[in-house]
Amino acid sequence: MFIFFLKIIAIIVLSWIFIILIFACYTTWYLLFYKKKSRKFLYHELKQFEDFAIFEKIIKNSSPKYLKSNSSRFLNYKLFTSFYSASDENDKIVFLSHGISKQGINMLRFSKFFIEHNYDLVYFDHRAHGNSGAKTITYGLYEKHDLETIINYYLSQKKYSKKVLLGESMGAVISLSYQSLALNQIDYLIADCPFVEFDKMVLRNIQKRLPFKFLYQKLSCDRLIFLFSRCLFFLFTKKNILAINLPDKIKNIKIPVLLIHGASDNFIPNFDSKKIYSIISKNNTKNKIVLFENSNHAESILKNYQQYYQLLEEFLDE
Repeated sequence: MFIFFLKIIAIIVLSWIFIILIFACYTTWYLLFYKKKSRKFLYHELKQFEDFAIFEKIIKNSSPKYLKSNSSRFLNYKLFTSFYSASDENDKIVFLSHGISKQGINMLRFSKFFIEHNYDLVYFDHRAHGNSGAKTITYGLYEKHDLETIINYYLSQKKYSKKVLLGESMGAVISLSYQSLALNQIDYLIADCPFVEFDKMVLRNIQKRLPFKFLYQKLSCDRLIFLFSRCLFFLFTKKNILAINLPDKIKNIKIPVLLIHGASDNFIPNFDSKKIYSIISKNNTKNKIVLFENSNHAESILKNYQQYYQLLEEFLDE
């Protein structure tokens, strides 16, 4: 009878471990190979804006270019970029960094302000998105070096008096991570709905997806799943997943930073932007954080178009 009970306990424990491993594999797959949205779908999204004619003109008149990534000597992939200039006399430039599952054209939602204030535009597909190469998403670990490649290339083509970097969601995290390279290439940074600590964001999303949430949380299964996911992430990327976290990377940012977040964001809580602001607020008197009350994740520009425009105007002294 005792041996029988031992077998039952062993079966339960092994089943539990198996379930955790299944969730860990799913979580890692979800993080590295997040389902992407098609260019056609993103193009349709742009049609929601009354300024779609401007976006369409930009797309039709942009100059595409592939650049070689220098993020690692072990990796060799192309980065798809697009450049738009309404006039050769423009002496300002903005780089638009998109969020997860999106592509560069998605960032044209932000373009009207910059076109009207005589900026050249550079929008691009991050690795493992759109027309760029690579298979896995690393949330800034490799992407910050890709961004370095893109910025260096376009700044080498022409002298600009003002250089702006604007990122949304994952693109905002990549933009903030890029600043840790201390290259002093950018004058202003705008970060819309970034996360601050990747591990905590992943744990929140694991907890949302788990069945029997109360039981799993009591047994710390979410943390066990994340631990296994962390190991799998390293096997795929050769990078520590905790290296994505921002606090140590951003503490020395000296350029003006505008943080924007939806107050109703249920994917990345606005607390994350508040924490980023608390870390960098003393570095520059122009640093600012704005919360839009009526907006969920990545909705601030969609639901507050005119206010967003005015906010950019004030921040960039236009």
